[in-house]
Amino acid sequence: CVCVCVLSRACALLPPHTCLSLSRTRSLSLSHAHTLFSLVPSLALFSVALPRARSAHTFDLQALTAHGVDVLVVHGVPEGSSEATAGLDIDGPGAFHRCPVPVPSQSWGRLDRHGPWQEYSQQCISTEVIRRVRSFGATACLAIDWTGHQASKTLLDALSLPTLPRRVYFCFRVFARSKELHATQTLASARAAAPLASSTTQDVTATDKSQPGDNSDQAFYTLEEASAMSHSDHAIFLSRSDLDFALKHFALCSAQTTEACSVLLPPLRQDVAALAKLVGAGPEEQQRRYLICCVRLSPEKNAILFAEVVERIAADLAQLGIIPALCGDGGGAPEYAESVRKRVLAACPQALVHERFLAVEEFTQLAAQSVLNFHPALHDAYGMTIVEAAAMGTASVVSDSGAVGACELLQNGEVIPAPMQDIDATAAIVLHALREGRSNLTTIAAKARERAISWTATTFGDDLEHRLWPTPAHS
Repeated sequence: CVCVCVLSRACALLPPHTCLSLSRTRSLSLSHAHTLFSLVPSLALFSVALPRARSAHTFDLQALTAHGVDVLVVHGVPEGSSEATAGLDIDGPGAFHRCPVPVPSQSWGRLDRHGPWQEYSQQCISTEVIRRVRSFGATACLAIDWTGHQASKTLLDALSLPTLPRRVYFCFRVFARSKELHATQTLASARAAAPLASSTTQDVTATDKSQPGDNSDQAFYTLEEASAMSHSDHAIFLSRSDLDFALKHFALCSAQTTEACSVLLPPLRQDVAALAKLVGAGPEEQQRRYLICCVRLSPEKNAILFAEVVERIAADLAQLGIIPALCGDGGGAPEYAESVRKRVLAACPQALVHERFLAVEEFTQLAAQSVLNFHPALHDAYGMTIVEAAAMGTASVVSDSGAVGACELLQNGEVIPAPMQDIDATAAIVLHALREGRSNLTTIAAKARERAISWTATTFGDDLEHRLWPTPAHS
């Protein structure tokens, strides 16, 4: 989804060079472009989709409204959809406003170059959107992902402001790094169709140079993301790993220095934090009976690994009374997703399978009844379900690659690392944790829970505010 937020701050608090900025996120993109001199904090957010349910997990709007920031969300909706009038409740001293923008329904839900980002950008300079953004008034722009940058730049150009606002680029996902978007799916499809075929995972994010479209796709994302960085006053990433990748590979952002970039970990959603308090230190041991995996069932999340692990330890799970639980939609890979589901059910007919992402209340209830969370991705910009599961007292098995953002919050002794490219070794680690390592698992879960609930939306809001409206010493 693409969205743009515009934020405004009291003029007395603004440094002389304060600018507007736009942003766009996964299911919520923040793009800020607005008139200057608003007397109250305000943010204009541009998103191809409304931030709602679990889709907004990486950016809690309430963290801003709680700080008195007024928010205008200029978001996309499928043409002819009732979502144009759907409500979204955001509480806080700051006001919350919406400006829906129609985009083609055929490409709705896609965040890559095949999504409706071009139509969204063009709709953002319609007479009505320009009128609302200009009248709203804002002093900072936050653009989320390269699609948010496109929308924000298009809007800022159309506004022809005498002074640009401070432009902040918030990268929720480095698309140039997510090579599954420009690589052949042959390896992923082969794994999905071949149960127990190999004990070693092949990294499906490795680009197949033999495919004619690969290099052009990667070049496209590199160009767009480098442009987003080079046209911003500050760039924020969800992990140090993604930031290092961007600084190394985006030649166009050579003007960007380490000081002009930063890492800001997403907060635990306030509704999840509230539910976590009801769980306390964690349910009794006998109440936990699920081995869960809640990710998008697509190759870049390496979702097939969960099925491969379940196949190897199915008999042991049955003996231990543990039930696999798989939750998530297929995104742009429905056949791959269906294969993952079928293999899990074939190995464990009693498995719990949801062909969608769960609402917050559903996920937290499931996590609170789970022994272990399995996050199969070799690389993930963050992986919020790892932190949300931790808040409910559930430890996670994660890749030992060092490329999963959530592991910058949950560190040594707070997650269980595994060599996800080695299926047998990973299965052995999962089985050990479930069988012989239950006391250690309880300790890890307790530490993870404490860490997860300590990084709050309030703290996140403070840090984001400093990046949007820095003092001269931090600009």
